[in-house]
Amino acid sequence: MSRISRTLPISLKLVKEINKANVRFISIFAKFGTPDGIFNYNLLECVSEYMRKEHSERVKMGLAYKRANS
Repeated sequence: MSRISRTLPISLKLVKEINKANVRFISIFAKFGTPDGIFNYNLLECVSEYMRKEHSERVKMGLAYKRANS
């Protein structure tokens, strides 16, 4: 999921365009065409976006710490 897009809105737009082209996501664990599958996809995208932002913040904090203590 985290490789598809950087944010949930972009991911949702991409999925909508893929669906218009009559292409479907297939997963062994989830059915993306069902309400539960759509919910799970959105939830995973939200967590993925959070993790990217959290990682970015940690890198910025680490760089700031290194600059301050060099």
